[in-house]
Amino acid sequence: MAGEGFSSGFAQYVGIPWVPNGESRWGADCWGLVRLVLKTEAGVLITHPSAMPADAARVSARHFAEVKELVLGDVRLVPVTPPYSDLDILEIEVRGPGADHIGIIAGGALLHSLRGIGSHRTPLKRLKPGSIAGAWRISAAEGKGLV
Repeated sequence: MAGEGFSSGFAQYVGIPWVPNGESRWGADCWGLVRLVLKTEAGVLITHPSAMPADAARVSARHFAEVKELVLGDVRLVPVTPPYSDLDILEIEVRGPGADHIGIIAGGALLHSLRGIGSHRTPLKRLKPGSIAGAWRISAAEGKGLV
């Protein structure tokens, strides 16, 4: 499934079944897949909405604007614009209106997990125009190195 320009290192994340609140190679939802990739590839942990108070999870699942509050440890996420880099996180509109999905850049494509499909990659040029609601990059906190 690894296409041209798709790192074989990221190919291991393609084909993971969609499982609600999952975050492993045995099953992951969209947040869980992002958590798995960040933890494995960068040693970074972010909170899954299922582990948050219900009100905060609903807000965060709908909109990632408060993402800095979700970062654990000495890292933070900062907004970015194209061109995107591997491990950038994209908040997108799938069902809309409004952002309702999250994925991560891997090998120049969006790696994400959808119910009924599981984890797969979508070339950025195939995303619906205007569907990217936000993009975030991992950054070390001031005076700290990235994990």
